[in-house]
Amino acid sequence: MNARISPDLARHGILAIRGIRHATTAAAKPAAGKPAAAKRAAAPREETDSDLGRQIYVYNHLQKNHVVYSLTKAMKNNKAISQLPFNGKKTVPRALRKDLWHPLATISFAPGSSAIGLSAYQKLREYRRRHELEWDDSLMRDTEGKLIPKKKRGRQLNDQKANSIADMAAVLGRLAQTPVIDAERIGIHGEGTGERVEVRWGQLPDAEFASSWTENVVHDQLEMHINHRDREKVWGLKKHLTEEREAKQKRREKTAKRVEKRDVWLARKKAALGEGAEPEKVVL
Repeated sequence: MNARISPDLARHGILAIRGIRHATTAAAKPAAGKPAAAKRAAAPREETDSDLGRQIYVYNHLQKNHVVYSLTKAMKNNKAISQLPFNGKKTVPRALRKDLWHPLATISFAPGSSAIGLSAYQKLREYRRRHELEWDDSLMRDTEGKLIPKKKRGRQLNDQKANSIADMAAVLGRLAQTPVIDAERIGIHGEGTGERVEVRWGQLPDAEFASSWTENVVHDQLEMHINHRDREKVWGLKKHLTEEREAKQKRREKTAKRVEKRDVWLARKKAALGEGAEPEKVVL
């Protein structure tokens, strides 16, 4: 027997299915005794100042000179890629390769200054976005007036290392300046307070990309961790090193024999010239 489903019957079926779904996904009732809300209210809360924003980690791409800002020491894939602009085909990677990224600098603020750090982080992101979107005609045409190819222009827009270091000097310098009262200017938290900031560089000469730094910024070298593994204990490497040592020793012995034969031949030649006879040839 074939039955035709009416719209009302279908609607009642959908509502019944939704009711079952909500019933199965409903939260379980709290255990006997105190209710869950009372337990949460009775639990003591520790009021601690969050350190998010005290450290700003700046990473640089070794090949394309991308710059990524992070509030955590470990780079997160989605958050880092979202900072990279699309400047053409294959300018944004599908995923991060941590062997191509290295720390450019670390910006450290004083304890309790996380709000200033977050404000500086926001301002750095804004300045970097303006560099990527507000560029002049020098990236569109060359000195001869010809259009620059898209690939070359994309590489130039990706290279934000120098601009980012200049932005760091400008943002941190605003903390030492007298705040300017301007309705159109969006200030930074802690502007004009003279907040002391420490910047540790992966390569200290990179700080020279900025024209000047204010006195409230202290520069230092970033401590880099080195792999201290013994090369001879690495699997498969000891045999390679032994073979390489033996080959060098054989080359040294062969060279010493050739030098010895040459010295003998020269001595015979000198003796023969003294007697007027021609010396015997020695195969080196």
